[in-house]
Amino acid sequence: MPEDFSPYDFLARLLHYWKLVILMMIVGGLTAYLFHLTQPPLYESQAAITFAFNVNRFGHLTEAEEDHAMGAAGYIIATTPIPEFVYDQAHQQGYDIEMYPVSKSVFIERKSYRWVIRVRNPEANAAAFIANTWAQRAYQELLTASGHAERADALLKFMQSQESCLERMSVTDPTTAQCSLAGLADLQKELQTTGVEYYNERSLGRGFLPYLIFNPPDHADPAAQPQQFGQNTLILVGILTGFMLAIFAVAADLPLILAKRIRNAPAGAEPRL
Repeated sequence: MPEDFSPYDFLARLLHYWKLVILMMIVGGLTAYLFHLTQPPLYESQAAITFAFNVNRFGHLTEAEEDHAMGAAGYIIATTPIPEFVYDQAHQQGYDIEMYPVSKSVFIERKSYRWVIRVRNPEANAAAFIANTWAQRAYQELLTASGHAERADALLKFMQSQESCLERMSVTDPTTAQCSLAGLADLQKELQTTGVEYYNERSLGRGFLPYLIFNPPDHADPAAQPQQFGQNTLILVGILTGFMLAIFAVAADLPLILAKRIRNAPAGAEPRL
């Protein structure tokens, strides 16, 4: 920046050429609007899965525990094998998924205790089909993960009871410890076998927590009208772009240079920049 730069003088120059600034902002906004009109209309459909917490069985949870559980469920909803399955199903139905692939047209969003699957597509029926297919497959994945999580929780409680029994055997007479197994060797073997099964079930549960319960997904209907996604944002960007170009033009004295060349040009000659 030049040492003799004066913000006050520059602002005064901008105000002097206010018509140019307004004109370029209008041109930028109109250009953005015309560009938006060239984009195909998009239809949006939504399907959602609602969750709750089993407080009767597990008691009240902290906010962190609830967020952890909802995050684990959202991870299952958004990841493999669901996107690949939806892609194959949409392709079999003949829907256009090349210009608007599943990875860029499906949005998974959490709204309180609901995970919402939003789908945008140039075809209303395609958007609804993808949303419903995604939600139904997600529901099946959640049921599978929930079953493994329940099994892992049961195995964990069994191991804890056996470990408690092992502790009693170490401080009392094994014959009075009242364990279900015959002796220490059998107890250790059972703990080892159960531990392997527990970690396997926990892995298959994919982080799902057993105190989270959920309902079948809501049905998504085809949208009656297309949505104007991003129109206002795009126009705002165009206006701001025009404003920035006006600032650069004033900073480079382009209006003054253009006026001098037009004034000094021979009569009948075309003005040159």
